[in-house]
Amino acid sequence: MMPNTAKQRHVNKEENPFVSFNKQGEGVSRLHDDEWDFTALGQSRKKLLFTCFSEAHRANAQDVMHTILESVKSKSDSDNFSVNTLNNHISSFSSIVRYWGGSDFALLSLDKEWKKLKNSLNGHYAHKSLRQIGITLNELSRLDIIEGQYFSELDCKALKATDRLDRQHIALPINIHVRILTQVYDTVEKYHPHRHEISEVMKAGFERFSIEKEIELAKGKHDESSSRFRKNVDGRVQTFTRQLIKEKDIPDFNYRLDGYWLNNLLKDCLICTVFFSGVRKMELLRTNKDSYDIDNRTGISKLVTKHSKSNEGVPVEGTWQTDPIVKKILELAYDSSEFAREIFLEQIDNQLENKEINQDAHEVYKDELSGAFIKVGLFKRNLGKVVPHYRIDTDNGLGLERYGIEATEDDVEEFDLINPDWSGELELGGTLPKFSLHDLRRSFAFFMVRNRLGNALTVKHQFKHLNLSMSKWYANYAELARDKDIQMDAELFAEINVAIEEACIDGLDDIYNQTTTTSGVEGEKITERKRERLQKGERVYLTRNELKALFRSGEKSLVILPTGGYCTSRDCERLCSMSTITEQKKDCGRVMTDKGARRQARERASLIEVFRGMNELEDYALSTILASYKKKILFVEQTLVKHNIPFEKFTDKIKALAV
Repeated sequence: MMPNTAKQRHVNKEENPFVSFNKQGEGVSRLHDDEWDFTALGQSRKKLLFTCFSEAHRANAQDVMHTILESVKSKSDSDNFSVNTLNNHISSFSSIVRYWGGSDFALLSLDKEWKKLKNSLNGHYAHKSLRQIGITLNELSRLDIIEGQYFSELDCKALKATDRLDRQHIALPINIHVRILTQVYDTVEKYHPHRHEISEVMKAGFERFSIEKEIELAKGKHDESSSRFRKNVDGRVQTFTRQLIKEKDIPDFNYRLDGYWLNNLLKDCLICTVFFSGVRKMELLRTNKDSYDIDNRTGISKLVTKHSKSNEGVPVEGTWQTDPIVKKILELAYDSSEFAREIFLEQIDNQLENKEINQDAHEVYKDELSGAFIKVGLFKRNLGKVVPHYRIDTDNGLGLERYGIEATEDDVEEFDLINPDWSGELELGGTLPKFSLHDLRRSFAFFMVRNRLGNALTVKHQFKHLNLSMSKWYANYAELARDKDIQMDAELFAEINVAIEEACIDGLDDIYNQTTTTSGVEGEKITERKRERLQKGERVYLTRNELKALFRSGEKSLVILPTGGYCTSRDCERLCSMSTITEQKKDCGRVMTDKGARRQARERASLIEVFRGMNELEDYALSTILASYKKKILFVEQTLVKHNIPFEKFTDKIKALAV
């Protein structure tokens, strides 16, 4: 039973105690300061701001935040806490105060006030925000500030939200994935040899800009704030840098003082790293030139950086399996931005000397500037001023428009299949509805699973040359995990497990619902069973939820074969992908669908092209390989016939044997 009267909570505190401290233990921020400075903790979020509250509510919000802070610290063995988590509570309190109209949170113990709050939130926030508000309210209940109330998931769902429920990050359709990956990979290969020269030109251009400003000022014709002044200066700087770029032979390099071109290059480096590791954004931004390594015992390439997930905001070392290209990526990002690093390091040294920042802030900024991915814009916003951070900013997007995505029918179909929450939002000829580093992280998991990649990830341009079992990837990551202080990315493995299950459900859906014809030993049996059920008037369509239940219970099993087909046998050894021997096995679980047959038709066309190019050499030593290719081509033709896919029969002879 809920109370009818509010019990005002009074907490004994000093008049205005310190809430944050520097590394020497000296107080920095007090309870009722507008800003709580936690820079000394070295976390990505350094400060908490209370300026979002009016004077009437600010003190109440600060008091309750102090109670939460002390509670969190009391539960921590190390006295640490996540500043970002506290900031989420502040955002929730701001929302509550804005629409409920009060800040005496103990009043929410009253039924009428609790109901009033929920009604006031209706239709104003997305589900994610409503959940966070619920977490904050329940924290107040746990602390007995609110009594007798609990914000449940049902409460969240009952409120009208401004977005669709639980939309996860997207996974890219394979062709779009490959297109972007190819482009960023080529960019890294193209500019890695020029990384030092890029930094030299940027530095020289910046220095030349200062010289040209003084020259223009000396003329006395135009004021520094006038457009003519800037045009004259910029014009002479551009002439200077164009000549320098030509001398250093840097291809397609575009000098700009705001670092626009270089910033895009760094974003390509970010994207490429996630494509080859699945690392999170914050862990990626903590990498430096030395973050790539090779495990001495296993020979596996690894990305070593720091993460603070589930560790009270304190960064600890973590390792991600990756590809050797990441070494070039980090070198390119670090060395090409060296000019900005030198300028900003000098800047923070001056700010420390002038007491514009304290020692803790100086150490944090210095650590940020040791990273590979930093700001490179040399304009007033960054120069000479105290900034929130020096890491590259991705909040304004990764530049999706630079990749020229125009979705095909296959892209749209695949996007809707693997992103049901976003179904219908990728249109024919259009581009992706969103594009973030976390989208790439999810795409990494899907790409690994759907292409059955092994541990090395040496896909480079030929993405489908590796058809290794996912178990090898797990095994090699497990090898890394045996090393001391190395932690596996549990969230990434969860994404991979989801991707594995979704890929299997997609396969079962293809077999039982999407295809007109199924061939192969088990495929023909499935076709017959479906025909018999239809004759009896039974339903043969299975919903994805039904397929998922059957798969999870073990009643349905699936192995996705590199050939484009499937095997429903639990003990499949993938012989189907190596030879035609299983065509004679009555218990073989091989199934080929229309979709798989179309894929084989495309592979057959590529195989014919390779055959004919090799055949022109008329080299007897190649005859065995050519015979194997021809056998594969003719075998695929049998599948195409069964699925009514038109083709021109292959009749080429091996020239070396015909001589």
